[in-house]
Amino acid sequence: MINQRIETILEAFDTFDSTGRKNLVAGKLYDYFMQDFKSELTELYQDASKEEIKEDIKTLADMIYLENNQIKREFLVGVLRHIVKMM
Repeated sequence: MINQRIETILEAFDTFDSTGRKNLVAGKLYDYFMQDFKSELTELYQDASKEEIKEDIKTLADMIYLENNQIKREFLVGVLRHIVKMM
């Protein structure tokens, strides 16, 4: 079962994917999107316990391993890196 934090991350990818591909300019859109989304992630995880964060890291790592869509995989890796830095 996916928790609300992971659901929010997946919804963010859907937003990025639906608008990002249309507006992709020299690969910069991903960086701009992630800059904004990192602050949202920080808020999302501010009340999470270390155990909850570790569980989400494991869930995301499993999702990345199974993901065939390269763009989604790269997005999730970027999110995972940010979450790990918050530990």
